[in-house]
Amino acid sequence: YVPDGAGGVFARPQTIGDVCAAAPECGGRSTGFSELTYHLVINHTFSDDLLVYASYNRGFKSGVYNISSLSARATEPETIDAFEVGLKSQLFDRKLTLNLAGYYYKYDNLQVPVVDPATNTQISINAAKATISGFEAEMSFRPDDRLTLNGSFSTYFQSEYDSFPNCEIYRPAGVGLALATNADCSGEDLPVTPNIMASISANYKLPLGRDGELELAGLLSYTDEFDHATHGFYPAGIDAGGTPYPAGEGRAPIQKSLTTLNLSATFRPLKDNLYVTVWGRDLLNQGDRVFRNMQTTTFGYSTALGRGITGGVTIGYKFGS
Repeated sequence: YVPDGAGGVFARPQTIGDVCAAAPECGGRSTGFSELTYHLVINHTFSDDLLVYASYNRGFKSGVYNISSLSARATEPETIDAFEVGLKSQLFDRKLTLNLAGYYYKYDNLQVPVVDPATNTQISINAAKATISGFEAEMSFRPDDRLTLNGSFSTYFQSEYDSFPNCEIYRPAGVGLALATNADCSGEDLPVTPNIMASISANYKLPLGRDGELELAGLLSYTDEFDHATHGFYPAGIDAGGTPYPAGEGRAPIQKSLTTLNLSATFRPLKDNLYVTVWGRDLLNQGDRVFRNMQTTTFGYSTALGRGITGGVTIGYKFGS
């Protein structure tokens, strides 16, 4: 279905057979790609509880044909040079596990998905170059059999297209969107790369004597805002109908930052497989914020919202040991 120019839509039947009938050269097409990939890692174990490493990887992703335009040439292969340093450790008599990693990725011919408004199908195009670098930390602390704490933190130092001229982004066009194929996305952030992501979870088992055990659990997580899709700036031009349009920025709705809090309490009788859990999710009520599945269509951006505060009771029974 495509816009009819008057606020409505009309159906345009089309199959891959139709595409190949209009462009017979698409039948039996093939393209070969080859790349030497390799992996180098150096690590040193300072003790049974501490390992430090450095690695270099050369990665390769084959080119691909777009199913909506089989007559066109395949996209170029994507390559990556990935550098990483880090450590893995167990401290305080192995009660604390701590892993740290820093990385630096250089992409060439990065494959980027966009939706072709003419067919409402996803196609893949090549970006020129991109760089991603960041830092990650993971922690697990278990001082005894009752308490377990887990935490994670990651941040992007850099996440951008080094060079991406003639990128394809969307611009407003009447009741929907049109694809601008001559935009410049150089220097812009890659999609789905929040500056900060962090989480902490806790689990505590409280003995209740002969009555059983109460297990308390909680999760608090934070994700910074990010772009859902590639964005950049397009020059002024004239659309297919002869109507001029001004220069502008093509940008999908930004994912707002999310802070999620989930809590639960589970009661288990000591000599019974029955359990009862009282739980609450999204207790900070982030349901009015755009969730992470967003689709781009000819008509615009469709989004799904979170549920908001949700609570309930779960009664279960475990069979066997």
